[in-house]
Amino acid sequence: MKLDDPDRHTSPSFDLSYQLLECRHEIWKKFVKNLATLGWNSHWQKRWDDAMNGSDSTAGVPGRIICVEKDWDVVETETDILQCERRLGMYDRKQEPAIGDWVAVQNQESAFIQKIITRGNTIKRRRSASGDVRKQIIAANIDIVLITFGLDTGVNANRLVRSLVIALDAGTRPLLILSKADTVDDNHSAEAIATAKAIDPTLTCLPISSTTGEGVETLVDELGDCSTSVVVGASGAGKSTLINYLYGADIQATKEVRASDNRGRHTTTKKQLLKLAHGNTIIDTPGVRSLGLWQAAFGVDTFFADVVALSEECRFRGCSHSHEPKCAVKKAVEEGNLSAERLVLYQQLHSEIEENLAEEERIRRSRW
Repeated sequence: MKLDDPDRHTSPSFDLSYQLLECRHEIWKKFVKNLATLGWNSHWQKRWDDAMNGSDSTAGVPGRIICVEKDWDVVETETDILQCERRLGMYDRKQEPAIGDWVAVQNQESAFIQKIITRGNTIKRRRSASGDVRKQIIAANIDIVLITFGLDTGVNANRLVRSLVIALDAGTRPLLILSKADTVDDNHSAEAIATAKAIDPTLTCLPISSTTGEGVETLVDELGDCSTSVVVGASGAGKSTLINYLYGADIQATKEVRASDNRGRHTTTKKQLLKLAHGNTIIDTPGVRSLGLWQAAFGVDTFFADVVALSEECRFRGCSHSHEPKCAVKKAVEEGNLSAERLVLYQQLHSEIEENLAEEERIRRSRW
């Protein structure tokens, strides 16, 4: 069903969710209507051809999920913006639709997603910091992760490491956005950059002001052409304000941080994929307090490539770098070539992932 169809579903929850999207529907008309504005290219055309090979004549049309709700998804195709029902059995339950997915859509009596095209990657985390070990997909088919911290609160080193691991695990390029640059002096910005560079010397750090425009042009250059980015960070980090500036309109609601503790208040409650005028797409996400890792061993090993390289010289395969003899990693720590803190963090993150896997297996067996 089309977004502007007068006979569409009109429950209060639907209307509440769509008030802003209906406004966007008018704004989006200024863009050329073709799939390339959503990120479609020859790579996705090939995946589409592979996925639809053998499909009958009623095969759907390609589109991209731009908003996700509990029971329905909003999909933009080359010609329409559709509200798509969730239908049981239409896709693998382990691969439910996610923001950023490319899909095949049927639009007959009502619109529905026929098939999810094989994903390039997913940005994912553990659903909550404790208790729930299930996977939560933040976004799919991402090129760049914009890790956002407000300079009014500074860079949280632990959160930055986890954000980098999640980005690297998906094979994406992380960029550090230091928002609210107009609220602090140059020394404060330099200190935040120094903190980030101590964690990852190769990380691109961009002080940004969505008030003055400082750094935005550099960010646009970093995004390149036809990329899909996702903005992640805690509430109050300035994600939605940045997106409004890039978009050129107040498309996302914003709030001031609480004066009592300088913490953000949740404003963005839904993930939204937006098309930017310079040819890229960007996804805004709700702020989260914590970032639990979900099966991110590749990301951990990528971030701690120095530890992994040293471990190749250990006497025992699978060395834990704690008590085994002739451990090259412990030797590097003793000789000052690797910080003890970095080794401990590497061990802690791998331990967290292993514990989550064990808990998932325990839950799976309990259901037999």
